[in-house]
Amino acid sequence: MVKMKRIEVVEFLKKLNGLELKGMSKFILFAVDSAKKSLTSTVAEYADKEREIYSPEFVSFETARQTIVRSYAKKNEEGNFVIVDGNFVIEDNVRESFAKDIEKLMQDNKDLVELTNGKMLEFDKFIAEEVELSFVQVSFKHLPENLDSEVYDILSKFVKESPEEISAIA
Repeated sequence: MVKMKRIEVVEFLKKLNGLELKGMSKFILFAVDSAKKSLTSTVAEYADKEREIYSPEFVSFETARQTIVRSYAKKNEEGNFVIVDGNFVIEDNVRESFAKDIEKLMQDNKDLVELTNGKMLEFDKFIAEEVELSFVQVSFKHLPENLDSEVYDILSKFVKESPEEISAIA
């Protein structure tokens, strides 16, 4: 049994889907295919919970918020937005108007914002929860000879760790 947080399961499935399997043994192929199938339900639960947060009403709210931000954001000489530390730059001379427009939008959507914030907190707890997974285990000898550390890190979840396997490696 392997324990992973739900967010780690989603990332692990992405890694599995991106894994180059050409030339791998049939045992590794079977283990990876079996894992993909077993991870699908956990990833589907994740996607369903995520969709609950991004309701059509919230998407409309977020679009309106982004429109306000972009209307006040500073642009450079080429007409591109100036972004510092991942945030749009709002100049001091428009900051008060910007704050008023954002505050009005927030007040007009107070219930939606509170509901969405609650859902986001629930979602954060949900994705941090650990789930137990059972993967098909294969012998270490079935791993390819030349593996980079990233691929080994992924495939190691499928390797038997019995005393016999460990002594056979040594």
